[in-house]
Amino acid sequence: MPMPPGGPRRKRGPGLLIGLLAGAFVLVLVLSGGGVAFYLASTSHELSTPSRAGGMTLDNSYDKGADDLADTMRRVMRSSTTPSNADWADGVYRDGDLAFLFIGFSGEYERDRLISQLHFHLRNALSTDDVRVTSRIWEIADSGGDGTGLCGRLTAAAKSRYSYTSICGWSTRTTFALVIPAGGKVSRGNEPPEYKVAGLQRVMRALREDVED
Repeated sequence: MPMPPGGPRRKRGPGLLIGLLAGAFVLVLVLSGGGVAFYLASTSHELSTPSRAGGMTLDNSYDKGADDLADTMRRVMRSSTTPSNADWADGVYRDGDLAFLFIGFSGEYERDRLISQLHFHLRNALSTDDVRVTSRIWEIADSGGDGTGLCGRLTAAAKSRYSYTSICGWSTRTTFALVIPAGGKVSRGNEPPEYKVAGLQRVMRALREDVED
C-alpha cells in the first residue's frame, strides 16, 4: 500500500495532549491573575477633603449644627458598616447659601445589607422623644463611578409639623461616603432643588469626582 505524501503520520500521544492542556491552563491563570490585579487597582479608592470640590468651597469653620450632624452621621455609618482601620474624611462644602456635609471613610467594612442597616440606624440615631424620623433609602443607577449609589428621603415629624431632608452616597470596595444638606431643616415649600433627591444626586456625583481618588 503506498504511503501518504510526507511519510507516515505520527500519532499524537497523551503527553502532547497533556502539554497542550497545561499550556492553556497556565494562560488562563495569567489572564485571570491580570484581571484580578486590574480589578483591585481600579476599585481601590481613598477619600480626602480638597479646598474645592464639586464646584464648591470647603468651609473650615462650619458651625456647631454641622459639627453635630457630622458626629451623628459618623455613628450611623459605624453602626451600619462596622469598619476596620477606617480613615475618616469629612467637611462642609458651600456654594452661596447652599451647604453640604460630605462624610466618609476609606478602609474595610461590611457591605452586606448596607441599605437596610443604614435605614435602621438613621431612624434610631435621629429620632428623639419629641421627634419621629422616618426614612426611605434606595439604590440609584448612577453613583458617579464604580460601586453602588444610594439616595434617600428623611422625614421628621414633631406633633403636626414636618420637615424634610435628603441623603445620597456611594459604596465601593474600599470607600463609603454620604452627602447630606447642611443648611438646616427646611419645610417642603422652601426646599432648594439641590436639597431634593434629584438635585442631591448631581451634587453627590460632582463632589465624588474631586474627593475620591
